[in-house]
Amino acid sequence: MVFLFITWCIYFFLHSYLASTTVKARLERFLGLSPMNYRRAYNVFNSIALVLLLLFLYLAPNQAIYKSSSLLRGAGSLVAFAGFVMMLFSASYYNLPVFFGLRKETKMEFQTKGLNKFIRHPLYTATIVFILGFCIVYPYLKNWFFLLLTCIYILIGIHYEEKKLVVLFGEEYKEYQKKVSKLIPRVI
Repeated sequence: MVFLFITWCIYFFLHSYLASTTVKARLERFLGLSPMNYRRAYNVFNSIALVLLLLFLYLAPNQAIYKSSSLLRGAGSLVAFAGFVMMLFSASYYNLPVFFGLRKETKMEFQTKGLNKFIRHPLYTATIVFILGFCIVYPYLKNWFFLLLTCIYILIGIHYEEKKLVVLFGEEYKEYQKKVSKLIPRVI
C-alpha cells in the first residue's frame, strides 16, 4: 500500500508540475518543442503513466472493507455511470483538439456554459463521482484510498489552477468564484 501511495503521489505531482506555466515554457525551450507538441507529449506521458498506475492498482492485493451486495453494485454502477456522463457532458464544452495538442492554442474562452453554470470544475466533480461509484462496486481499501488521494490532489490542483484563471480572466473570474461553487453546487 505504501508503494501504491508513493507512485500515485509522484504521478499527481508530475501531472501538475509539468502543466505549470513556468515549467512548460522551460521544457519547451530546452526540448525545442512548440507549445502544441509539448501538449501532445504531456498528454502521451500522462496517459501512459495513468494506464500503468491503474493496472498496478488493479493488480494490488484486494482487501474488502465491507461486504458488497447486488444492491450496492447496482447503486455504485449508477453513480459511476453518472460520473462518466458528467465527464462527457463537461468535456463537450471545451476545445478538445486544443486540449489534446491537435490544434494550435488560441486565447482561451472563459467557460460558463453547461455544468460550469453550477460548479467551476465539473470535470473534477465528474471524476470524483466516477471513482466513488467504482469504490461502491468494488469496496476494496486500495480503491477508497485512491479516491481519497484523488480528492486531495483535486483540491490542491484547484487552488493552483484558480490562481492561473484569475491571472487569465481577472475580475470576471473573481466574480464567478463568488457566485459559483468549486465542486458541489452551493456546498464547496
